Amino acid sequence: MKMPRACRDWTWISIGRVLIIIIGLAAALVWSTKVKSAKPPQITLLDARLKILWAHMLKGTNTYYLPAGGNVLGSEGLGSGLEGDLRKKLSKLGVGIGTLPAFTPGKGPNGRAFLVSYAFPVPSTSFVHVAAVLVDQNGADYPLRDIAGGGGGPPERSWNLWALDSLPPTVTNYSLRLTLDTNGAPLAEIKFPEL
Repeated sequence: MKMPRACRDWTWISIGRVLIIIIGLAAALVWSTKVKSAKPPQITLLDARLKILWAHMLKGTNTYYLPAGGNVLGSEGLGSGLEGDLRKKLSKLGVGIGTLPAFTPGKGPNGRAFLVSYAFPVPSTSFVHVAAVLVDQNGADYPLRDIAGGGGGPPERSWNLWALDSLPPTVTNYSLRLTLDTNGAPLAEIKFPEL
């Protein structure tokens, strides 16, 4: 006995949907491993009290998401772009779902964002936040915007997210300088390889 045509069509549509979902998940997995497998930054510690746990540099105008619940420390970085886009679309449709915090590195292709997790146990508190500035090879400073406010976690772990709307195209060699205060002594310098 043959299956009715409507059932066969529905079966093929269902199979197509499942394949699209699988391809989308595979693409998200490839993208997330690409971001994490980039060459690691060079970290120079200038104060032994500071420990850099991880650091990411993002560039351009793409939208990136922080993890659900602000759990940047637990996820060691960014939230899923696939989840962020899906939550945003569902929210626009009126589904009662919270969106993920979103940000773009800058206003053009030369925009930069720096997501850094660190531990600074002296003084003993999990809410010590450092300031950051971008310094080029000639010593010129480029002030950064603090775009996420950061957060702390147990024990003495913190994170922060800074951005620069547009880095001059002539600047190709630069470091992220971390200080305890805006004009304080440098604690560390991080050199990110260009992606």
